Amino acid sequence: MVPIDWGAVMLDYLRRLGTKNTYKAKFEALWAAVDNAHAVDAVQVVRCKDCVYSFRTQPIPPPGKRRKLKHGNECAIHRCYVSNNEFCSRGETLEQKDRREAAYEQLRNPEDGSL
Repeated sequence: MVPIDWGAVMLDYLRRLGTKNTYKAKFEALWAAVDNAHAVDAVQVVRCKDCVYSFRTQPIPPPGKRRKLKHGNECAIHRCYVSNNEFCSRGETLEQKDRREAAYEQLRNPEDGSL
């Protein structure tokens, strides 16, 4: 499935529909608008629960008191508490981090001896 720009689809649908108000005209206009829609430039997000920079915190309550955190994860990048469903533009999975580090290592130590 390809993500599409629904705002552009609706504008195209309304332009194609015009003043026609039948079920068939609405269906054909919507079908043509979706068929001609362009894909959006979307990036897959990494949720905080899957991010390598998010870690589980174990708060130490003061003696004799019980304290609960609203969220159980802390972000090492933003230095704040985050929930599992949050995300940011800097999040990485372990696989993404390993690929990035391998590419940097290859740039630092090329096999052919150049650089």
